[in-house]
Amino acid sequence: MHLIITKIRNIALLYILFICPALSAQITDIHSDQIIDSNQLRINDFKQSIIKSAKAGDYRSATGFQAALISLNDSIIEAKREKAISKLRASIETKKAENEIALANTLSETQSAQLEKEKLQRFIYFSGGFSLVIILLGMISRLNYLRITRNESKEKSYKISFEKQRAEESEKVREKFLAKMSHEIRTPMNAIMGMTNILKKNNHLPEQSRYLDAIWQSSENLLVILNDILDLSQLEAGKIKIEKVHFRPMDELMKLREILKYKAHEKGIELNCELDGAIPEKLIGDPIRLNQILINLTGNAIKFTEHGNVFVSIQLKEIIDKVATIKVIIQDTGIGIPENRLEKIFESFIQAESDTTRRFGGTGLGLTISKELVQLQNGIISVESEPGKGSIFTFEIPYQISDAVELEKTDPAPATKKTDSHELQGLHVLLVEDNEFNIMVAKDELNEIIKNVKIDFAENGKIAVEKVRKSTFDIVLMDIEMKEMNGYEATKAIRKLPGPNSHVPIIAITANAMKQDIEKCFEAGMDDHLSKPFESNELELKIKKLLNI
Repeated sequence: MHLIITKIRNIALLYILFICPALSAQITDIHSDQIIDSNQLRINDFKQSIIKSAKAGDYRSATGFQAALISLNDSIIEAKREKAISKLRASIETKKAENEIALANTLSETQSAQLEKEKLQRFIYFSGGFSLVIILLGMISRLNYLRITRNESKEKSYKISFEKQRAEESEKVREKFLAKMSHEIRTPMNAIMGMTNILKKNNHLPEQSRYLDAIWQSSENLLVILNDILDLSQLEAGKIKIEKVHFRPMDELMKLREILKYKAHEKGIELNCELDGAIPEKLIGDPIRLNQILINLTGNAIKFTEHGNVFVSIQLKEIIDKVATIKVIIQDTGIGIPENRLEKIFESFIQAESDTTRRFGGTGLGLTISKELVQLQNGIISVESEPGKGSIFTFEIPYQISDAVELEKTDPAPATKKTDSHELQGLHVLLVEDNEFNIMVAKDELNEIIKNVKIDFAENGKIAVEKVRKSTFDIVLMDIEMKEMNGYEATKAIRKLPGPNSHVPIIAITANAMKQDIEKCFEAGMDDHLSKPFESNELELKIKKLLNI
């Protein structure tokens, strides 16, 4: 629209400034030409008249015609001058009009450019504003999305944190429950097994032996079940750590034979053990866990074998880059396992048949624990069996080969080793215990292993600290769970006493058998730990070790 108006304005300006002056000049030229032509005709007439008057001798008339002729020439000259001026004026006006039009065109182009620039600016402003709105909307949408995502993330994080906290609390509750259960079961079991052992050693009627053996065997079975439950809970919680120490495979095989040979003898079966001579003498690994697996699997083989034999063979499978993989085979001639139960035999609380528990006892946890321990050591375990013909359990574990020149000789069976009790005489012992039945058992066992032993009693930790403050003792046997002051607190208080009495050897004799409980004993300042129930020779060995006897 603006361009159309500009063109119309230019046309009008052209008409006003160019066409009108040109028409005016043209009219002026025509008028001048008419005057000139008219005067030229008259000049010719005046010239004829002057010639005629001069010939006639009428000089006065000739002079008049001459004057008129001059006036006409002046008129012609004036007409030509006006024509020239008119042309010049028209030319000037035309030039001026051209300049005005050029200027108008220039202004029009400038205005057009300005308009285009303004249009471009408006477009840019509009596009920019629209883009800004889009960006703002996108940012708002993104912020909303981030807010929602953040809220969802916080909610998920809160849920995860809550679930983690609840799981941790549940785990703590379970650990506390297991620890409490262990303590509450072990405390009376210690009294039962201790009193049964004392009765078996003392004079009794022959027919009573059968009942005492049944009580002892039942107590052992209950203890095995309890230990299996605690081990399984530790495995599920991921709290079992595999040690890396130097050991001799031969020592572990000797321990196995010494621990289980009496059980095999009681059932009238043979227990044969064999070690491959190609196995390196010393390896690096966890001998305690290896021994636990061996005892679980071999103990099971003895339990489920009514006649025949149990054969344990430790072989060398291969050596690669100073890593020896040993292969252990436990073969028995027992009841065997049906084929449809082989895949589930390593699951918790699973046994071959529904009546197996009633016939042989146990929970089936031993195999589960053995599998977990083998896998923790990067090993594999398998089983082959045929009902009525026996079973073959096989597991493989890789161990690093040890370069150690010398290893301390290990006791093949510390729990069954017999020592000369006369080596311990006249010791002054402080027994810190709040259970009267356990006091009875401990008193009898101390009298059995220590000649002329002098025993003082303290029913809680507070009394024990005062007794140690006032008297000198050779050793303190410290219970943990007691009223007034527990064993941990009592030990810490004793270690802070002035003088040499603060260094008295302290053995924790407690029903707390969890690993963390044992660690707490040492952290409190105790020198050793003995879990209830225990055998008298175990206590004797620990006392001798601490007193360097």
